[in-house]
Amino acid sequence: MAFRWEEYFELAKKINETFKGEAAQRTVISRAYYSMFCLARDCISLKNWEYEVHKRDIPIELYKGKRG
Repeated sequence: MAFRWEEYFELAKKINETFKGEAAQRTVISRAYYSMFCLARDCISLKNWEYEVHKRDIPIELYKGKRG
């Protein structure tokens, strides 16, 4: 079963309505951003477009899970 990123975004909205303060704002921004990023990534994947997310920005050792 695929993860439903729309629900992750809805959670961000509920957190925003319920909690106040910097920690809540950071959490909301992070969850909203990541949910939209993943929705876009999945949309690209469904259309069979080529993409290499972050591969050029992250040292290959980190990308492959090898931490120094």
